[in-house]
Amino acid sequence: MLLAHAAMAQMPMSLYYMENIPQTATLNVARQPRCNGYAALPGSAGFQLETNLILKELLQEKNGKWHTPIEQEFSYSDINKRFKKGLRLRPEANVTLLGIGWRSGNGYWTISINERLQANIGLPNAIFDMLDDGLADGSTLNFSHLRANVKAFHEISAGYSHHITEQMTVGGRLKYLSGIGVVKTDISKFQITTSRDQWQVEFDGDIHASVPTLAIYEKEDGTAKLDSIETEDLKTKDIVNLSIPFMHNPGAAIDLGFDYKINDNFSISAAVNDLGFIVWTNKLNSIHTKGSYKFDGLKLDLNDLKDVDYEGAFDEIRDSVENCMSPKLSTKSFTTMLNPSIYISGAYTPSHYLTIGLLSRTTILNNTATQDFDLSVNVNPYKCFSLMTGLDFNVKGHLTANFGWSVNMGPLQLYMLTDYVPITYRKIKSDDDSAVLPNNTADFNLAIGLNLIFGAKGYHNKPMINAYSDF
Repeated sequence: MLLAHAAMAQMPMSLYYMENIPQTATLNVARQPRCNGYAALPGSAGFQLETNLILKELLQEKNGKWHTPIEQEFSYSDINKRFKKGLRLRPEANVTLLGIGWRSGNGYWTISINERLQANIGLPNAIFDMLDDGLADGSTLNFSHLRANVKAFHEISAGYSHHITEQMTVGGRLKYLSGIGVVKTDISKFQITTSRDQWQVEFDGDIHASVPTLAIYEKEDGTAKLDSIETEDLKTKDIVNLSIPFMHNPGAAIDLGFDYKINDNFSISAAVNDLGFIVWTNKLNSIHTKGSYKFDGLKLDLNDLKDVDYEGAFDEIRDSVENCMSPKLSTKSFTTMLNPSIYISGAYTPSHYLTIGLLSRTTILNNTATQDFDLSVNVNPYKCFSLMTGLDFNVKGHLTANFGWSVNMGPLQLYMLTDYVPITYRKIKSDDDSAVLPNNTADFNLAIGLNLIFGAKGYHNKPMINAYSDF
């Protein structure tokens, strides 16, 4: 069970000052673990979800009763007014196949092989307006902020950090990326105007895809045949190509970082991660559409509804959409960027086993950025165990807690860290049932891992703490 559970998605911010856990270098490559070597056991898996939807907003109280989003009494306008461009969902996942690191003189090397998923999905405000008011007469709904950028890829990385002086450490990590599959939208206009006589849809944008099982065919005039979209079974060679990096869809990324010790008590550090891209060249199916379509409704005989050919009617609508929008199929390569993160941190170490750290993380998502802050108190008796707790603050306006620990049992290390733990709760009553639910929380991040640690008693002239004699 332990071998199968080690979380390695975008690691919790609370890991940053847990120096006895080797994965601290994933946040800042310049931060060297407090061990001479380590091996992260295979089978690691992790998940993170970042969103601007606060959990408490999914339940609304009216007339003494609680309502969910699927009930008519639920008002989407109450949450919609807080969104600037709409609802944002950003899940990430990572499976680590190999992770090792070792010390060499004043330097530290790390090598890892990962399978990664990054997604950035945006739902525009117009969707929630439509859920509240429907397609009312004389309304104009703007869906231009609808977006999806979902990509899965292999990652092979090699990192190195070096003590330039007693105070300064710098590091860098190179990553080779190989894309598995992607769906990406680039929409400049998507608008629906309604009236009693007709609906008008205007669209200008691109949908890019590189999905091994997706097949789209084109007509003689070069436009996409939308009714030909289908999924294909993977052949053996396709499975091999997907499983082995270097075969297609190449990309690259870099991590950079530094750590500077001002004196025995204060230090500052910074890092930028995932500066990179992937060029998609395999199994390409991109559709460009620009045009408008006017829908006048379906003509039905109310006296003979049983014999209405609904399938034929919708086929006719689809054909009309294709003629008006002229979706053009393209197999040209395209590029997607990763979601880079910037870390800036300062730490106060009043004693050899206690560190108080303040961390800022800025994540770049297309043309927007999310901002988080982390305050952590780390107690690090490096020989056997360490503890961490603190607070997370997101500029979206909610305050949560973080918590973490690690235990060393000889060379075997088990650790758990989590961010975004709710600190306020409320009691929900519905008829005879009741439940206690968290208030201000939106995100989720959990890391549970298992390492083999070598040389954890010390290195150079800086021995580890012996928990049995020092405490």
